[in-house]
Amino acid sequence: MTIASLTEIGDQDLLDLLNNSTFGTAGLAEGTGAHTVKTTIAVHYRIAGQSYAKAVTDNIAWPTVSVAVIPNGTTAYYLITINAAGTLAFTFPPAARTGNPDTTGLLLGLQPAASAVLGIMKLVTTAAFTHGTTDLGGQGTFANINFYPANGDPTVFTYA
Repeated sequence: MTIASLTEIGDQDLLDLLNNSTFGTAGLAEGTGAHTVKTTIAVHYRIAGQSYAKAVTDNIAWPTVSVAVIPNGTTAYYLITINAAGTLAFTFPPAARTGNPDTTGLLLGLQPAASAVLGIMKLVTTAAFTHGTTDLGGQGTFANINFYPANGDPTVFTYA
């Protein structure tokens, strides 16, 4: 599914989003170990209409991402999804997409096939962030890190 803006959502796109969604929130947060995230709440989700569950899990390693270095002074959003095996994926939007994902459709259409959206991770850098090298807890690297859960609806996120 490739969607560039909110106006390009069709019936099949909505059906795909609903058939691949979560029931509640995963409570995403920075993991205890370096370069990891965690789920703080067990989450139930659906892939192609089949139900699955992911237990509370710490130290989930970041998978390979399409953008390896986030420059200093950048706000970056990653779409976090889960597949039937319980494996998380982090998807970074194409460079042409910028802005707040809630108002611009920034992350729409980036959901990998056969996956459910868990949420968004937002990084605001104060130094260059290198995927797999810079720890999320690294001092002086981030102005802030926020996790926004999908709350059961893959198109609506709770921004704090």
